[in-house]
Amino acid sequence: MQKVFKLFENPFILIKLIRIAFIILFITVPLVMSSKTSEIFEFNKMMIIYFGTTLVTPLFLIHYILHKPKLVISKLFIPLTLFLAVVAISTLFSIDIHTSVYGYYGRWNGGLFSILSYLLLFFVFLQTHKISDIKLLFKISVITSAIVLIWGLFSKFGIDFSCFIFTGDIANSCWTDQFQPGIRIFSTLGQPNWLGTYLSIHFFMAGYFAYEAFLRHQNSIQNFFSIYLLLNLIVIVFTKSRSSLLAVFISISIGLILYFTQKLKSRTRFAARAILIAVLSFIIMVGTFTVSRSIFQKNVPQNLVITDSMTIRSIVWEGAIVLGNMYPILGTGPETFAYSYYFTKPASHNMTSEWDFVYNKAHNEFLNYLATTGYLGLISYIFVIGTVIVIFMKQINKSKKNSDSIFIFTCFLSFTSILVTNFFGFSTSMAQLLFYMLPAVSIIFYQKIEQDPKLINKSSLLNIRSKFYISTVAIVTMLSLFQIIQYYKADRIYAVGKGNVQSGDYKAASVNFNKALSLRFEHVYEDALSSSLAHLAFLVSFEDKSNALKLIDSSKSYNAHTLKVAPLNYSYWRTRAKNYYLYFQVDQNPGNLRQSVDSMKYFLQYAKTDATSYYMTALFSSLVYNETGLTSDKDDAIKYASKAIELRPDYIEARTLLDSLSVK
Repeated sequence: MQKVFKLFENPFILIKLIRIAFIILFITVPLVMSSKTSEIFEFNKMMIIYFGTTLVTPLFLIHYILHKPKLVISKLFIPLTLFLAVVAISTLFSIDIHTSVYGYYGRWNGGLFSILSYLLLFFVFLQTHKISDIKLLFKISVITSAIVLIWGLFSKFGIDFSCFIFTGDIANSCWTDQFQPGIRIFSTLGQPNWLGTYLSIHFFMAGYFAYEAFLRHQNSIQNFFSIYLLLNLIVIVFTKSRSSLLAVFISISIGLILYFTQKLKSRTRFAARAILIAVLSFIIMVGTFTVSRSIFQKNVPQNLVITDSMTIRSIVWEGAIVLGNMYPILGTGPETFAYSYYFTKPASHNMTSEWDFVYNKAHNEFLNYLATTGYLGLISYIFVIGTVIVIFMKQINKSKKNSDSIFIFTCFLSFTSILVTNFFGFSTSMAQLLFYMLPAVSIIFYQKIEQDPKLINKSSLLNIRSKFYISTVAIVTMLSLFQIIQYYKADRIYAVGKGNVQSGDYKAASVNFNKALSLRFEHVYEDALSSSLAHLAFLVSFEDKSNALKLIDSSKSYNAHTLKVAPLNYSYWRTRAKNYYLYFQVDQNPGNLRQSVDSMKYFLQYAKTDATSYYMTALFSSLVYNETGLTSDKDDAIKYASKAIELRPDYIEARTLLDSLSVK
C-alpha cells in the first residue's frame, strides 16, 4: 500500500494518466461494439464512458486531495449546474424513475447517470488539459474517425469487417434487414444518422489540421487530411443522412458569414449575421431535403410504400409538443419518451409506414427535453447552449488571426454541426461526449491555459487525512467499477436469454433471465422472465400440470412487480395481456382471458390513438366471446376492431378479425 501512495507523490503523474484516459476514451468509444450484448453498439459505448468516468474522476480527486491545484472556473458552470438540477428533479417525479436514472434500455444515453458522467468528464477535462493536449487529442480523434470512415466505406461495397469479427465471414450479409450497409452505411456507430453526425463533427476538425499542415508546408500531412475531407463527405452521402449533410452545409455557411462580417460594427454585425444565418439555413434546409429525397428514394423497392422521414418526424414532433404542454414543468421524466409518447401520439402516425415502431426519442433533442423534462428542462438546455455560443463568439470576435483562433473557430463549427443534427434527430454517446467536450475546449482556449495547473500544495508528504480520503475514493471507485462490470455481465446473459426465446427454448431463457436479474435489477429483465415463465408453463402443462401452475404463480409475481415499478410502460401491459392468454391455455379459465382484455383496456386509457392496442383488445375480446358466447363480449371485439380500422384503414389483421366476427 505504501508503494501505491508513493506513486501519487509525483505532482503530475495523475494528470498524465487522466490525459491518457481521455485519449483512450476518444479512440474506443466510436470503435467499440460487441455481438454478445443485447445491443451491439450504444450499450458498449456507454459502458466505456461509464468506465472512463469512474477512472478519471477519482484520479482527479486524488490529485486534488494531494496537491490542491488551482481550479479552472467558468461561467458555464452555472447553466450546467441548473441543467443537471432540473434533470435530477425531473427524475424524482418521473413516470419511471429507474429508466430516468439509467436511460431507456436500448439507448442508455440521456438518463441522469449518463448526463452526470458527461458533466464529470467535462469538469475533469477542463482541469487537466492545456492547449497542446487538446490539439493532440483531437488529431487522434480525427484519425480514429478515419478508421471508422474506411470501415464503413468497405461495407458499402460488400466487405464488412464487423461481420468478420462477429461471424468470421467478411461479406456484409451478416446483418438483418434492419441493417443494410450496402444501402445505408453505419460502420461502427450503429445507425447511418449516428455515423453521419460523428463524421460531420470531425469534418471541421480535419479542416483545421489540413490548414495547419498547409501553413507548415507539411505536404504529406496536408494530403492526408485533404483526402480525409473528401472521403468524409462521400461517406456522409452514403449514409443518406440528410441531417448530417445539412449540418455540414449550414456550419460551412455560418463559418463564411462569421468570416465576411467580422469587420462590421458590433450592432450591425450581430443583425447581419442573424439574418444571413437564418435565411441561408432555410435555403440549405429546403434544398437539401428536396434534392436528397429524390436521390435517396431511388433504392427503395417499388412495391414498398415508405413514408418520408420528415413527414414522420413532424408527426412525432407534434406529439412531443402536446406531451410537453401536458407535463409543462418537469415533463414525464428523462428518457421516458418511449412510454409517454403513447399519451399524445397523433392519430395520423397510424397512417405512416412506421405506424407500429417504438419511438424512444422525439427525433429532435430540443423537443425530447421538452417532453421528458418540461419547459424547465428545455430552457436550461437552451441556456447551456446559449452560454457556450457566447463563449465561442467572444473568442472569435476578439481573437487574432493565428493557428489557435482558427482551431477554436473550427471547434465552434463542429459544435454547430451537433446542434443541427440534434435538431433533426437525437444525441448518441459519442456525439453527446463531444457536445460537452467542445465547450471545455473553448474555455481552455479562452482562458489561455498553456501550462499545467498551478499547485497550492507542492509537498510530497502524505498525511493521515490525505491517506484516509484517498482510501475512501479508492473504495468507492472499486465499488462503482464492480457495479459497471455487473451491469455488463447481466446484459450479456440477458442477450443469451433473448437468443433462447428466439429459438423457443423457454426453459433456458428463464434460467438466463433469472441470472441476469440476480446480477442487477432491470425491469426489462424481469418482464422478459415473466413472459418466458408464462410460455414455459404452457409447454410444461402437457406433462406436469402442477409444475405449470407454480410457473404461472412465479410469472404473475414478476409481472406484478414490473408493473409496480413501471406502471405506465405500454410493453409490460402487453406482456401481462399475452401472459394471461397463456395462463388460459393451461387452465382453460375464461377469467384469465378477461384479465388479458382488462390489461389492454387499462393501457388504452393512455394510448387512445394506438391502432395496435385497439386490435389486441379486440383480439382478446373475441377470444373471450368464443368461450362465453356473450353478446357483450362480441360487441366489445367489434368496437375495438372497428376503432383499429378507423385509425388505420389498411390494417389487414383488424379487418380479418372484424370479418370473422361478422359471420359468427
